[in-house]
Amino acid sequence: MLKPKTLIMLIDFEGRPIMGDEMTNELRYSYLKGLLFNGVDDPIYDLLIVSDQTDKHTKMNELKKMSDLEGKHQWLNIDPDDGTGVEDIINMVSMFGYEIQNVVVGGCNTVGCIFNSTPYSSCAWAKSGIPVQIFLPMCADYQMSGLNQIEQNMMAFSDLYNAIKKNDVVNEVDPISRLSAIWLDPELKYETIRGIGE
Repeated sequence: MLKPKTLIMLIDFEGRPIMGDEMTNELRYSYLKGLLFNGVDDPIYDLLIVSDQTDKHTKMNELKKMSDLEGKHQWLNIDPDDGTGVEDIINMVSMFGYEIQNVVVGGCNTVGCIFNSTPYSSCAWAKSGIPVQIFLPMCADYQMSGLNQIEQNMMAFSDLYNAIKKNDVVNEVDPISRLSAIWLDPELKYETIRGIGE
């Protein structure tokens, strides 16, 4: 019997920090730390983190080390260039005794890598039948046009909404903006969280 698990999918999370402002570069890490190292009043969830970071991503590697020291979460790295897809990740985590119930995604290039440009993007998870939450505070868009990060984010989130509709995954992909709104408890069913069928 596989244990239900929430997967945190980090796609090109470190990104291109030289192209962003300090707030943009630090915001994603602040929210990721909120997921990994919950406060005393928050429920503690045992999460599965899958990241496509490399050895040069020193900040991400330090977070992984801190997480490993706490012994709370399982953290797996995948190679972004070897063609790993959703089914590969599902098979990989099943060997650890887990079944993925939902996926929370963050990283860089919201409409591209995060939603649709990699074999493990949000759209691929949604089309495999697994609900996805794109956690917007953990997303950054260094390639979008705009005078500042606020305008770039507006453009990115608008394009994301249109891409979700175009790919017919409106019922499977939820953009989320608040940490408290993320569905992390894999024991609760998606239908219950979304109020489907009530």
